[in-house]
Amino acid sequence: MEVVPVKLERRLYYDENGDVVTYAMEDLPGNYIIVSQEIFDQVRTDIKIKDGEIIRITRSNSWKLQPSDNKSTSIHPNDVSIVVDSKYSKPAYWEVVTTHDAE
Repeated sequence: MEVVPVKLERRLYYDENGDVVTYAMEDLPGNYIIVSQEIFDQVRTDIKIKDGEIIRITRSNSWKLQPSDNKSTSIHPNDVSIVVDSKYSKPAYWEVVTTHDAE
């Protein structure tokens, strides 16, 4: 039996306005462009897609994660990218905070 290698594509999915929807390696419904590993790994949301090309945009505000007392999604205390069970011994909690640049 011949093994056929699977070609992995790093995709940036975007909406009808050119705004980033998600980055994925799966075949999802919607518009997408294939991006390099470097672009994929950055997971940037401060870009738009126009005519199949990435355009960098500047926004007057951005967001960041900060520790929270609000017990929402349980996160591993040493890695914000790992969601843990709510019964985890000492989970961390984070919230998204919008920052505004000075004008």
